[in-house]
Amino acid sequence: MTIAPLQQVDSYVYLGKEVNMSNDLSIEIGRRRKAGWAAFNNIREVMIQLKDPKLRAQIFEASVIPALTYVSEVWPDTKGTATALFTSYRALERALLGITRY
Repeated sequence: MTIAPLQQVDSYVYLGKEVNMSNDLSIEIGRRRKAGWAAFNNIREVMIQLKDPKLRAQIFEASVIPALTYVSEVWPDTKGTATALFTSYRALERALLGITRY
């Protein structure tokens, strides 16, 4: 068995959270936003077929919100972090309801 030396990197993903040397959360927030949209796109066809708004909301809350907010409980509670997550949440809600901004 050969042992390779560890590489020095600027960032890595550990337990689903991106850790970087500068402790910059913007990269991780971007990853969470992408994960939220990916989860929404996975259930989009089901949402189109469902007519019950309560059931649609339950599916949305069970699948999209955990993807969007994963590990956010350990982030510092700053206005920028809250704004970024809330903006994505509202955009996902609009997509769920089929409402466009323009």
